[in-house]
Amino acid sequence: MALDVDSKRLFAESVGGLFARHCPVSLVRALGPGAWSDELWEAVVAAELPLLGIDETTGGAGGTMADATIALLAAGRHAAPIPLAETLVANWLLVASGHEPGIRPLSIAWGVRGRSGVHASAVPFARHVDGLVLVDPSDRRVAVGTVPLSACELDRDLDLADMACDTILAPAASIVWRALPAIDAELPDALLAVVRSAQMAGALEAVLALTVRHVRDRVQFGRPLAALPQVRERLAVLRGEVAATAAATKVAAEAAPDPRRRMVAVAVAVRAARAAGLGARLAHQLHGAIGMSAEHELHLLTRRLLVWRQLRGGEHAWARAAGRTVARQGSAGLWPALVEDWAR
Repeated sequence: MALDVDSKRLFAESVGGLFARHCPVSLVRALGPGAWSDELWEAVVAAELPLLGIDETTGGAGGTMADATIALLAAGRHAAPIPLAETLVANWLLVASGHEPGIRPLSIAWGVRGRSGVHASAVPFARHVDGLVLVDPSDRRVAVGTVPLSACELDRDLDLADMACDTILAPAASIVWRALPAIDAELPDALLAVVRSAQMAGALEAVLALTVRHVRDRVQFGRPLAALPQVRERLAVLRGEVAATAAATKVAAEAAPDPRRRMVAVAVAVRAARAAGLGARLAHQLHGAIGMSAEHELHLLTRRLLVWRQLRGGEHAWARAAGRTVARQGSAGLWPALVEDWAR
């Protein structure tokens, strides 16, 4: 059951407080490259956040996918060093393919099955999780596989934001495969689009807050930067990108569960990726060189934005995926998915 407006507000305040207490910027900075926080993950598990959007009858915590994005917005705002987004997608795919969800940390990997198993690169947080959910998009009816991390070969690496981003080889004998229903062929991409858009929306909100504070406090030429017309213009553009991304994320979360609207969720990832790139650029322009210093927290957010916007190939790949979805479903259903169905 979806939360009502008042419950959503209370839930957002509660989750925001959880991340503020257990994930201050000092923690993210202190943990360093390949960061992972046991304390934060335990707090997230205690609140049952990895099980949001899953019906209680199937082992979940209830709520909707839109409710889950509230937690992801908070995680994005605080640059949380845990795989909450990945675990949510993994659990949603597990339920859709007939597996049991769980509260253990999981990651997701896209890879084509070979004779020896599945090879996948750039797997977020792989070294820190208990298991992987594998997506094979080459299968006629997209297959979802599960494998324990202990069975995999792991090559550690870091991404642009110094987050764990590893290469894995999952042996064929250790993977349990189940096909998704044919109607859910676009589900994995739609789910990833929702969680990445939510993370980027949250990070952009934090970037905006930092930037507003900086231009109000920083005095240049005898007056605050916020008084300069050029600064106000760029700040207005940044505000618009933040608002658009938050609104688009809400649309994506409402669209993803419905097979008729999944192209909308995938298309939203294009909007979020563009906002992330522009938002990061504007924030650093308005901060000047101070935003790139190791002591400043801005780069902790903007580097994550640049990583998230490129996952699964970036905005151009997301646009192609949306186009393929429309082509498979046929143009007759496109207009109702964009307009008529939302008016109900």
